[in-house]
Amino acid sequence: MGFEKLFEWLTQFWEALRPWIIILEYERAVLLRLGRYRKTLGPGFHWVAPWLDTTISATTVANTFHLADQSLITRDGESVSVSAVITYEIADARKFLLEVEGGTAAVADISFGAIAEWVCRHALDELREPKNWPRIATEVRRQGKTYGIDVKRVTFSDITRSKTLRLLGQNPR
Repeated sequence: MGFEKLFEWLTQFWEALRPWIIILEYERAVLLRLGRYRKTLGPGFHWVAPWLDTTISATTVANTFHLADQSLITRDGESVSVSAVITYEIADARKFLLEVEGGTAAVADISFGAIAEWVCRHALDELREPKNWPRIATEVRRQGKTYGIDVKRVTFSDITRSKTLRLLGQNPR
């Protein structure tokens, strides 16, 4: 146990004193000096000032996120359950890492909201037409830019008529 603790302490000490950082090809990082934004780092070797600089990195290559089902009502009064897959990339590492808490949650939240609004404005037959789906992607993409996210694609993975049962005022046991 003693040797493992010593090795761990030496590793942490070296990490704190190391005067460089290497950003991988699929990452971007922000450099903070004394807690304030200094610059965005691309792939490669970068000098840093030990104890003064902190880096935070994010993977910027395409990623997918599967949204859970939403129960919604279409313009023509149909109750539907929809789920979607969102494909996105981080376009602005500074915004994504410093201006939003929980970037993946932000992707989900903007997508849920935009999809709900879109579904409620369209009839069931319009939802089932894949040619209409790029319009929803455009709206999600517009909202994602606020958080440094570039939404590449929105694909409905399920659009199903559903029955809604609301238990208002009942105490489930």
